[in-house]
Amino acid sequence: MSLEKILEKIIDDAQAEADKIILESKKKAAENKEKARKEASELAEALVKEAERQGHLEASRIITQARLEKKINTLSRKKELIEEVLEKAFQRGAKGKEGLKRKIFM
Repeated sequence: MSLEKILEKIIDDAQAEADKIILESKKKAAENKEKARKEASELAEALVKEAERQGHLEASRIITQARLEKKINTLSRKKELIEEVLEKAFQRGAKGKEGLKRKIFM
């Protein structure tokens, strides 16, 4: 075998090895890319679910707070109306000189 053929064989073997390494690297890069895409997709889905859960909790809290405020306002208005009715009753009772007495319950 001549020197040129030996060098050509070495170069061919080196090129084949380089091509093999490049192919394996591309394959590994594609696998890593797919794995990263899948992980990112799963993380994004988990974050969306958590955000939805937090949103539902916040909406529930706001609704509960609004209902509570409505009840408080209703009770407050009822109290005002009762006080108004009692005040008018006592005023009428005082005019008629009837002996009305006030009792306050707490």
